[in-house]
Amino acid sequence: IEVAAPALVMAILFVAATMRSLEEQTWRALAYALGMRRRDALLKSIVQSSTDCIICVDEAGIIKTVNPAASRLFGCPVHELIDEPIAKFITLLAGEGAGTRLDALHGVIRECDARTGRGEVFPVEISVSRVRRFSSPGAGDTERLYTAIVRDIRERRAQQRRLQHQATHDSLTGLPNRAALLTHLEYTLATASPTAALLMLDLCRFKEVNDTLGHNVGDRVLCEVAQRFSGTLGGSGLIARIGGDEFTVVIDRPSSHGAIAQTPQALG
Repeated sequence: IEVAAPALVMAILFVAATMRSLEEQTWRALAYALGMRRRDALLKSIVQSSTDCIICVDEAGIIKTVNPAASRLFGCPVHELIDEPIAKFITLLAGEGAGTRLDALHGVIRECDARTGRGEVFPVEISVSRVRRFSSPGAGDTERLYTAIVRDIRERRAQQRRLQHQATHDSLTGLPNRAALLTHLEYTLATASPTAALLMLDLCRFKEVNDTLGHNVGDRVLCEVAQRFSGTLGGSGLIARIGGDEFTVVIDRPSSHGAIAQTPQALG
């Protein structure tokens, strides 16, 4: 009995320590699982509230999940996007070998055309990331998925066009400016058979108009002259305002010297 009592005490202490260890491991596992669940919930909330279109597709290019922004971008309900080929909406991914095309976009940003559910084509920016997901814990099988982030760049393109127009056109008359004139001349002279006529024009007694009637009237005169010049010249050349009351006319490939001589008369 004297030997059995200490052994029993040791056994009880061992069982208690084992139970405590199991409890600690269980609590750690629960805490880890809770942390993972919170992280997944946070990520899901971020994806769902993102203003960027986020699409998850498989190797065959079939859409598996989308966020609400995708529905707004493509103009159709979420259920009409699921299980549809992404090539139906992103023209860059059309054709055979969707997985290869998606791999080629991994880690890069490309601009391309997209199509809404109604067939409207518009410009987008797309970036693709590869994701490997294990089919089950400990399993060797993996499923390759792709996450595509798509942004509508219509407003960006419109802003670029506005800035380009401002850089190459006169703000008062809307005619091409000196920079556009130089670009046009460089292009014309770089052709296989460069032939062009260059006319320099200015308005007689325009300074008197500004001095007597004011600059507002002078500006209206310049706009009216620019409109008449453009209408007369049509598509046979370029007319640019290079400053003040000075205009330059470029006649592309004039048919004869007589046609060149007639142009100032027509503009006058």
